[in-house]
Amino acid sequence: MNSTELSTSVQQIFNDNTCYQNPIQAVNQADSITALSVDLYTDSDRFIYELLQNADDSICRADGVKVWIKVFNDELVVAHSGKVFDKKDIIGICNINNGTKKNDLKKTGYKGIGFKSVFGQSNKVVIYTDGEFFRFDSSYNFGWKWEDISQKDWENENNRIFQYPWQIIPIYTESNEIREEVSKFISDIDANVATILKINHIEETIDAICKLSENINMFLFLKNITEINFEDKVITIDRSNIDRIILNKGKESQKEWLLKNINLNVSEDLKKTLLEERHIPPKLLDADFIEMIFAAQIVNNSIVPLEKKDRILYSYLPTGETKYEFPVLVNTNFIMSANRESIHKDSKWNQWLFESISYEVFKWVSELVITEISFESYKLIPEPISYSDDLANSYNIGVKKAKEKIAFLLSRENKLIKVREALIDFTYSSEKNFINEEAIKNFIIKYDSTVTSKFFVKQCSFLSKLKNLGVRSFEWKDFKLFLKSVFFKETHSIQKNMELIKYLKWCCDSEKVKDVTEEYLYNLPFIWDHKNQINYPKQVCFPAAGDDNWDNIENELSFVHKDILVWLLHELEIKIWLENLGVEEKTDITYIKQNILPYASTYIDGNNAISEIQKLFSLYKKGDLKENLIMQLSEIKLMTSKNTLLRASECYLSDFYNPRLKIEKILNEDIFISEEYCYNIQEKKDWRRFFELLGVKDGINPILFNEKESKSMLLTYGVKADFFNTEDMSHTPYITTFYADEFSNIVSLNLINNIENNYKVSFLFWEDCIENNTLSELNKSAIAYWGNYGKAGRIIGDPIANYLPWFIKNIKCIPTLQGKTYVSSEVFLNEKEIKDIAGKYLPVFKGPDLSQDWKAFFKFKTMIDLNDYLNILLQISLDIQEDGMLKNENNERLQAIYTILLDECINWSESDIEKLVFGLKIIDC
Repeated sequence: MNSTELSTSVQQIFNDNTCYQNPIQAVNQADSITALSVDLYTDSDRFIYELLQNADDSICRADGVKVWIKVFNDELVVAHSGKVFDKKDIIGICNINNGTKKNDLKKTGYKGIGFKSVFGQSNKVVIYTDGEFFRFDSSYNFGWKWEDISQKDWENENNRIFQYPWQIIPIYTESNEIREEVSKFISDIDANVATILKINHIEETIDAICKLSENINMFLFLKNITEINFEDKVITIDRSNIDRIILNKGKESQKEWLLKNINLNVSEDLKKTLLEERHIPPKLLDADFIEMIFAAQIVNNSIVPLEKKDRILYSYLPTGETKYEFPVLVNTNFIMSANRESIHKDSKWNQWLFESISYEVFKWVSELVITEISFESYKLIPEPISYSDDLANSYNIGVKKAKEKIAFLLSRENKLIKVREALIDFTYSSEKNFINEEAIKNFIIKYDSTVTSKFFVKQCSFLSKLKNLGVRSFEWKDFKLFLKSVFFKETHSIQKNMELIKYLKWCCDSEKVKDVTEEYLYNLPFIWDHKNQINYPKQVCFPAAGDDNWDNIENELSFVHKDILVWLLHELEIKIWLENLGVEEKTDITYIKQNILPYASTYIDGNNAISEIQKLFSLYKKGDLKENLIMQLSEIKLMTSKNTLLRASECYLSDFYNPRLKIEKILNEDIFISEEYCYNIQEKKDWRRFFELLGVKDGINPILFNEKESKSMLLTYGVKADFFNTEDMSHTPYITTFYADEFSNIVSLNLINNIENNYKVSFLFWEDCIENNTLSELNKSAIAYWGNYGKAGRIIGDPIANYLPWFIKNIKCIPTLQGKTYVSSEVFLNEKEIKDIAGKYLPVFKGPDLSQDWKAFFKFKTMIDLNDYLNILLQISLDIQEDGMLKNENNERLQAIYTILLDECINWSESDIEKLVFGLKIIDC
């Protein structure tokens, strides 16, 4: 195109775009374009992105496009080496929704409004192309073309300032109108096209350019630009490797990215769905395939996880959409808002793209895992998005489908397998020759009926991630059940057992294996005994010297197998380790550990209830049976005074054993320990201590449920059902109401259910409780858990008032001087002044004097009001002697009440005085 052609084209468009029948058409068009330019493009860097996109789409040579960005005072120049403007290009930037890229899938833009973003930052924009210039200028005098009215009169009549839509009216510009240094710069770099903008806020633009030059990720998905020249640095884009791209920022830094190019098939069914899509451009609707590109940064074949600030969506240039945190950078033809800063969430096209993104990333992982990237590719595995909008839901559908259909996990045999086929061995034992790999597989399959075959994944550092993905795992918590299974026993041998013992010791000593501790091994059956069973450390022992019959299979005790004993003679370190785990030489205590402790809840019956407990007591008296072992026998059953067997923890000391709180005579419960145990009265104190170690109660003590317990379990422990119906048990985070059904830190007291409406027991109960317990243990907050699993309400829970404050507030359990029980809110504090006035006529707490903490706990009444005084007076009037006279003790009480009423009446209201007069009349009657 020669200069005459350019000037002619510009003049023709100028004439067309200033030819309005009336002024209002021009003003409306001008206001619309101003709103489009200013309101849509709020970021000071967005217009630079749009100019870069135009440069990227202007490819005309095989060696790509070079770009230059430079500031001259208040003018910004963005130049490139791409194709010069032709008439269609000029028409394109002077129109809306009619750009030259509208139907070209190979080009990024399609809305025809991208160039308008420059007018949000500049009121004068000059275009250089192939040696000539034209401009868009808000200050240009276009003149007034309507003869029937003057501009001034029109503006007055319409209350509007007249203005042409200068943003679409090109003005041919002579080269001598351009600043000389700008012209020279364009000439020196031999640019084909340049945009020269007189910037309104140059400092903001300079800051935006600096940020752009630092964050070189922004240029990842440009198709054709190979070099961007800033004031102080040059960024080069190396696309020589088909699946990698290298971004160089001068000599300072280099970033290498893996790329995955995908051609997504736009199916006919999808096209039919999209027919009513109002946002979708025809060039996408008519396409059979669209391009999707993933990028993941790598350093020495290690994938670098994306930082949160970098997790943005690209439509060849960065958008403003940062909500969705994908594991890779994603570039494709999203349907964006006009300003390219957000994505249409209700778009069926975008929803299809989001589902495709997660699915295609899984496919990419399956390709990368068998390359030199190897297990690093697992870092890219998509996880479900927690948001609940249409796009997130579509993405999560893709995740679910991919996990079901795509084989992306690498097995030990270097075969790609699906999630449902995979198995993780967190114990690493399946790799050892003393554990049969097939035995573990068969064990897992037995407990997972949905799978018929399993393959172990190759060991890597991402096993926990794979487990969270849904891969079935074999862990140390499963190891106990496996060792007891037929699959293990059928393939095990004594020689393999020696290797197993060595391996478990190594795991226990290793800081890397956190789950295998001495406590864990106490409860793990892993030692081959002389009866050819796999047994627990505390249930096997070493034979005593001189015991020639220990290897008899009929022996009540279990001993370490003889072959292992011989082996241990040469493995003294392992032998000492086993001793620390509880494998001891045979003693009387050995019998307890092997034959009683594991079966404590069923060991005692009606025939041995007295004799076996007496044997244990004898060992305790001799000092052989230590206190810590006795405390482990709390599930053992004891005989009550009524010949019933109860767990020790459920029993209470009968008065015979002098408990701290003697209640046997007033509490009709079958919980008191039989006297038959104590055959020597001199040993009564020792028996008491022995029973206490077993968990037998001798007073009122806290019952603590520190760990999470279900509502149903707490009900079986005696917690009243109404406790779970309080307001703080329900939670409505959004629409659905959830009710708490699990709890921790619940505190109760033994015998608490025996004090409701029981004056005698409640008096002794609270007296003992107050004197022997601290409130810090009784009054702490409980935690209620609610909602769906994995959510905060189920994991962290919410604090609630504990059981005891609820109990005293709702259950009649507080003893009073009236000889009855009341709820705490109805009871008066037992201060002397209150007792002197109230006597037996008001419910005054009967119990010890309370500390401030206990007062705060019970929240008893501390003031007697007018109604209470009238109540006392009425009861006094009724509580008289046979001769009709007041009782002597009430004369002083009566005088004291009248004195108080006279002192207080000066502060009464008229209604209070009327109430008193009326009350006194009733009493006199």
